[in-house]
Amino acid sequence: IYTPWFVRRITSYLVSHVDFDGEAPQFLGKGGKLFVYGLLSLVLPALVIGAAVGVIAGFAMARGETPSPPWLSSVGTFVVASIVSVPFLYLIYKWYLNISWKGRIVRWQTRFWPSVGFLLGQMLLSIITAGIYMPAAFLRGYRYFSARTVVSTGQGEIGRFGFDGSLGKGFGLLW
Repeated sequence: IYTPWFVRRITSYLVSHVDFDGEAPQFLGKGGKLFVYGLLSLVLPALVIGAAVGVIAGFAMARGETPSPPWLSSVGTFVVASIVSVPFLYLIYKWYLNISWKGRIVRWQTRFWPSVGFLLGQMLLSIITAGIYMPAAFLRGYRYFSARTVVSTGQGEIGRFGFDGSLGKGFGLLW
């Protein structure tokens, strides 16, 4: 239960000991928010999926059938767990990128559903290709979120990050 606050303390410590232009940034993420993210996007779906698998297996065994071959349930569990983890991955990465430095805030300027849909598409392509597409998925994700990372002040946006690396060259490098 304490893990989100522990992660927050570690992240805050690491960020506060980085020095840029004579001043350390400040991490603004809150442990309670990370706790809620974990509950809603990891624990709750895991309980629902676990209950559904238990019910399905129970009905199969009640009919005298084998629930499913072990390799099929392992692959299925991996695919379902991967898909279910996408919203959590989005939320935790967005939580991590919440930094203040000299009156400037660095954050993602993203919307939940389009971003989760993008990540889900990249993950599904990686699963379908048995991981061959994974480096391209990583690079496309990096490009997608870099372009949505903004530096702002109270008056509005003052800068935006980006990634102009070649996907082909990066794909080869990662492989």
